[in-house]
Amino acid sequence: DDWASVYWNPAGLAFLEDSQIASEIHSVFLEQKSSESLNNFENPGDANFLNADLVQFNETRGIEPARFGNTRIGATLVTPDIGWYKNLGRFTIASGIYGSSGGGVSWKDELNDFSGEDRILANIDLYFLTMNVPLAAGFQVTDNLSVGVNASFVYGYNTRTISKYYVSPTDSGRNNTFFSQSKSRGYGISVDAGVLYRPLESLSVGALIR
Repeated sequence: DDWASVYWNPAGLAFLEDSQIASEIHSVFLEQKSSESLNNFENPGDANFLNADLVQFNETRGIEPARFGNTRIGATLVTPDIGWYKNLGRFTIASGIYGSSGGGVSWKDELNDFSGEDRILANIDLYFLTMNVPLAAGFQVTDNLSVGVNASFVYGYNTRTISKYYVSPTDSGRNNTFFSQSKSRGYGISVDAGVLYRPLESLSVGALIR
């Protein structure tokens, strides 16, 4: 019953009256799985050096500490959204900008041998974001039935930075450094088509193809 119909079902725009500019905040919880944490393998041959598994502890435990075994990282994304609509009789048009997905995690990881001399340090940063700029319209077919369509320009951004450093104070020849950084951007168009039926003033039944 407001401009957010642009996202949920553009057919709902048809039942709005007058015009409005509004904003809101969305809070979304998400999880991201990563295999970029540090590992200490029992068999050095299992290490993947393309993932910077700089593991050279020969006489320590065969696996990483349990506290690093959790590779699912949770994050809460809060996005401010803004939009407007204007009713033109049976037609209503709307636009705005809103984030449909995104998140970010940043953590540090460390392994050390029992002597406390050899250490592996890691810093991992992952971020992604998707923004939408919609242009939507709803049409009231009857007093109880409406249809709507939304075409959105979509922008996506993703970045990942991983740095790992192996240091052995007793053997400088065993020091290794790994650094990897990637950034990507994407553009596209998404189209939504919806229908909404209101048998009662307080009841709506709808369907959406996204």
